[in-house]
Amino acid sequence: MTDALFQLPVDETSWRGPFDSRFGTHLVLVTNQQPERIPSFDEIRDRVAADAQAARDRDLTDAAIDEIVARYTIVIGADLQDTGAATEASTP
Repeated sequence: MTDALFQLPVDETSWRGPFDSRFGTHLVLVTNQQPERIPSFDEIRDRVAADAQAARDRDLTDAAIDEIVARYTIVIGADLQDTGAATEASTP
């Protein structure tokens, strides 16, 4: 779909499509086109720092959750085992 979108001409009056993606079906109105460019590091420094911090935060959260979960034994009651809600991998 991406290749098809970038081939569309600028036309502020005509919607194009439909285009299907994993998110659904889309109509597109191309009002402007700009050539691609690679931004300088100074332009994206704050975004890179924020993304790195978010990744560290996710890692710390995941580690904390893993530590908490490791302290508990999960037992699925017989009444839930017959419902199909419990998967084979999660049953003791």
